[in-house]
Amino acid sequence: MPNDVCLTGERLTLEEIVDVAFNRRNVTVDEAARARVVASRRLVEEIVERRDTAYGINTGFGKLSDVSIAPEQLEDLQHNLVRSHACGLGDPLPEPAVRAMLLLRANVLAKGYSGVRPVVIDTLVGMLREGVHPVVPARGSGGGRSAATRPGPARGRGRRATGGRGARAARSVPRPAAGPPARGHAQQALEQLREARLHRRRRRLVGRGGLEL
Repeated sequence: MPNDVCLTGERLTLEEIVDVAFNRRNVTVDEAARARVVASRRLVEEIVERRDTAYGINTGFGKLSDVSIAPEQLEDLQHNLVRSHACGLGDPLPEPAVRAMLLLRANVLAKGYSGVRPVVIDTLVGMLREGVHPVVPARGSGGGRSAATRPGPARGRGRRATGGRGARAARSVPRPAAGPPARGHAQQALEQLREARLHRRRRRLVGRGGLEL
């Protein structure tokens, strides 16, 4: 649609971010960007099939980077990474801030460099469309902990906000035609945990959207 914000993996204007965050402007994914995502995902799958060693795909993380993970454990590896980081303190972030985070993460993944499946981006866009918002604590600690609450609802886990209250996410997450919620296939959790420059974007939302944080 002409008035949609189309994610290409390139620059989003601040006006577009504010419009999606505050006014729930619809979001779509550019087909050329989708093709790049599919191609990069194919590379990840080839690495797994060949059993090549690649950090974050079939190895542990941090000090465990030299530990190889068996193919049948790769999904659990990604799932447990999110669970281990999904903690935080403080009041939940306001809905517009969470919507901006979802938008920015979907756009970055649309660059086609991360190796995630297209269903991850489609799920984030579907959450924006249907108003399914993760409950994200204002304060995290260490690495991507505050960001780790974002992928929870996308994976059918955690809590999502509804009418200002928290509710279980499993039954509320929109299901893209391509498949179920974004479960922990190789590489996906690591890319969903990155912070999307949360704090700087929040400050800009204050100026443009009148949001007090």
